[in-house]
Amino acid sequence: MKMKGPWSTTNSYKYQYNSKENVTDLGLGLYDYGARWYDGGIAKFLEIDPSSHKYSWQSPFVYAINNPIRFIDKNGEGPGDRVLGAIAAVIDNFLGGNSPVRAIAAQYVGNSNDFNAGQDQGDRLSTVVGSAEVASGASVIEGSAGVTVASGGIAAAVTAPAAVLGLGMTAHGIVFAKAGSENLEKQKGRIKTQGSGEGRGENNRTPDSEASGNHSVSNSSGSTTFKKNDQNPAGWEEVSRTRTTGGSHGGVDPPYIKDKGKPTRTGEPNEIPTDLSKNKKL
Repeated sequence: MKMKGPWSTTNSYKYQYNSKENVTDLGLGLYDYGARWYDGGIAKFLEIDPSSHKYSWQSPFVYAINNPIRFIDKNGEGPGDRVLGAIAAVIDNFLGGNSPVRAIAAQYVGNSNDFNAGQDQGDRLSTVVGSAEVASGASVIEGSAGVTVASGGIAAAVTAPAAVLGLGMTAHGIVFAKAGSENLEKQKGRIKTQGSGEGRGENNRTPDSEASGNHSVSNSSGSTTFKKNDQNPAGWEEVSRTRTTGGSHGGVDPPYIKDKGKPTRTGEPNEIPTDLSKNKKL
C-alpha cells in the first residue's frame, strides 16, 4: 500500500520489504514470498501456509506462528520445520538420545536449514532443562531426610519414597542434559546441506551466459532451471533444481526436485532429465 504525502518517493527497485519482490502488476502491490503472497497494507498473508499442518493450533494465515520474535518465516511457508526440529530434539534427548525420533521427523521436512536450527535450539533447551532436573532431584533427596511421621508414639523417618523420587529425577536429568550436550556437539540428526565451498563445483550451476530467456543448465548431478528476472541484481532467478545423484535434501533422496518456495519432493520419471551432458534452452 502506497502512502501519499510529501514524504513519498518513486522507487523502481522491486525487492523491498524483507528483500521480497513487490509485484505492482494490476495495482496489486503484493510481496512475493515464494510460497504465498503478503499484503503489506494489512500485514497479512492472503493464502494459507502450506506447512500449517505442522502447527494446527494456529491460524494458517499467520506469520511465524504468531511469534516473530522467536521464529522467522523466510518464504511464507512458516517456521514449521524449525519447530519440528526443536520438538524432535527434545523428545529424543528426553528418551536418552538414542531414539529414531529425529530421523522420523526429517521425513516431513521442507527446509533443512530451519530443521537443523530447530534441533540446535532443542539440544540447548534439553541441556538447560536436564540440569534443572538434576538440581531439583538433589533438593528432593536432601529434603527427604527430614520427613518423619508419628504412629503409636514412635517416630520414624520416611525417607525411602522421597529419596527414590529424588534419585530418579537426578539420574534422568543427567541423561537428559548429557544427551542434549553431546547431540549438539555431534550435530545428531542434522540434514546435510551444501555449505560454502562444499560440493560447489558439482552442484552450483549458474545461468548460461549466452542465454537470452528462460533455460536449464545441466551437469553430471542434475539440472537447474532459471527464469529471466531483470529486477534481480543477478538478472536471473532460480525456479527449480533437479538432483539425480549425491546426498538427500529435506529428507528426500535423489532423484528429487526442489521448486522455489516448495518442499523437496521425489521426482517423477518423466521429470528427471536423462541427458545431462549439455545445457538445454527452454
